[in-house]
This record gives sequence, structure tokens and C-alpha cells, in this order.
Amino acid sequence: MKYLELVVKNMSIERAAGDRTKLISGSVNFFGLHFTFDEDFAALEGQKSVEFFKNRSKKRVDLVSDACAIPNEFLEDKSPIEFRVLVGNTVATPWTSVSIVESGQIEPEEPDEEKPLGLDYVKTPSGDNAIAQIKKGEKGLEYSINGDDWESVNGGGEPASIPKLEESESNASTIAAKVNDVINALGTLGLIEAKEYIPTGAKAIVIPDKSKDFGRFGKTTDYIADGLTIQWDGVKGTVKGTINWYDGESDKDNSKIKTAGNYYPLVLSEYFKGKDVTVNNKTAKEYEWIAKLDDKKKITVLLDDTVIAILDFSSATITPQN
Repeated sequence: MKYLELVVKNMSIERAAGDRTKLISGSVNFFGLHFTFDEDFAALEGQKSVEFFKNRSKKRVDLVSDACAIPNEFLEDKSPIEFRVLVGNTVATPWTSVSIVESGQIEPEEPDEEKPLGLDYVKTPSGDNAIAQIKKGEKGLEYSINGDDWESVNGGGEPASIPKLEESESNASTIAAKVNDVINALGTLGLIEAKEYIPTGAKAIVIPDKSKDFGRFGKTTDYIADGLTIQWDGVKGTVKGTINWYDGESDKDNSKIKTAGNYYPLVLSEYFKGKDVTVNNKTAKEYEWIAKLDDKKKITVLLDDTVIAILDFSSATITPQN
């Protein structure tokens, strides 16, 4: 097994110096993670494990000799894997991510036995869910579990009605609505799983105008310099520009309501109004945040278990305290 070498130091995960291992999509039972812990983390009592997160799925795998395999389902496509290290149910490192180089699934070979006359092989789940045969019937695609009784893929009901576009309907919103009708129809047929569209990456994060007012927390230019940009690769955004030093905010009794430091004025699209958004492990029904940069210089945004964006400030200019 090929391991990514990682170091847990000061409660954060880093790649070991000199490790250039790249994960490849479609790999099976080949890649794993191996950790080296600093003295403080190694001394923590309890079972150490890794929690993986991707495409709304989480899985926890115990470490054996400080290593574990990456579950195959997390390598099916090229989207990044989020993971963290836990000790029992009490301590966990912050989430970190690793990218995947695209390749493709390794398909199993066909069975060695000769194909039955008039039939061909088809891939099917094993066990009780195995499908013996499929065929094109009067009501479309039909399948049989036992080879004798047949059922339609859409449950024997009437085919879903898919509306066609009218010639006069050409604007984007009308087209989007009709495409969604098609998706819903295919979902009714059981051919796909129709999911709600959730904007991510560049479609979710809005760079605020320099004159935008955040009320008692000031304006955009209190936190970032004009001309800041974000370069997107899926949900990962590389921030380039200057992050200003913020001196903090006090109320009338001189009690600190926002400490000094470097902050980013995080603004999400209006889709997120009224939804529980999580920013760096803090959850609220907000779509405008003044998010403080931590030592990792990253801001992670989640909607439930969906990764909306990971902003990386390692290429930005972080202004120190005057």
C-alpha cells in the first residue's frame, strides 16, 4: 500500500517534508495515510482514528500502527477529500484536504464461463440485490431478480411527462426551469437521483464591493484592500490580494466584541439566506460573516455536510499588527 506521509503537530495536519505522493482516482485498495504525531498528540489517551468527508458522505476509520487505508469510495472521482484525526470522541484536529489526480475506474474482468446463448453479461449488485437479467420490454427497460418474474424500471407506472421548450422560450431562467423538469422526470423514472442545486465555489462566494457597510463592524476596506481576487478550482479558492490588520471593536463599556487580528469579509450568495451555514466550525443562519484567519490561513464553509468553499489565504499578503 502507498501511504501519504503526514505529520500532526500543534493539533494541525501537515504533509511530511519530501512526500510527493499523489492520490489517483479510481484506485482500489492501494492508497492510505500514515501519521507521525508530536509528543503532545501521541500522549493523548484513546483510539486514534481518521474521519473522511466527501460528497456528503462521512466515514471513520481506526488507525493501526498510526496508519489506515483510504476507503475506495472516496477515490471514485477527482474531487478533493476532507479529513481530520480524532482521539476517541473528545479531541480532533481541524479539517484538511488533499487533491486527487483524475484517472478512472478499474473495471473487473468478465467471468471466465461462456455466456449463455442469446444473453450477455451485465454488472449488478451482489447478494439479495443481484439482478439476474434485464431486457427492453413494452414499457421500457425491465429487469428480473429470479429470471422468471419481470418488473419495469419505473415500477410499472406511466412514463414521466417531459415538457418540450416552446420556440418563444429562450431566456436562461425559463430554460433552467424546463431542464429541472427533465431532471425531475428522470428521477420519477428511477434513472437518476434528483438533487437540489446547491451553489459552490465561485457561484457561492461574492467578493464584496469596497463600499459595502457591515454595520458596527465597518466596511469592506477595513479588512481587505481593493483589487483582491479569488482563483477557483472547484470548491477551492486561492485568495490573492492584501488582508488588512483590524484593531478590534469595543462597545460603550469598552468590552471587546471583536478582537484585533486579520479578518475576511465573507459574503455568500442570496441562496444561503436563512440557512444554517458553518464557517470554521461556527454555525449560524447568516450569509455575511466577518471571519477571522487562523494559523492555517484557511476558511472552510459548509452547508450541512456539503463543502461550499475552502478559501486559501497562503498566497495573500497578510498585514501584521502596526
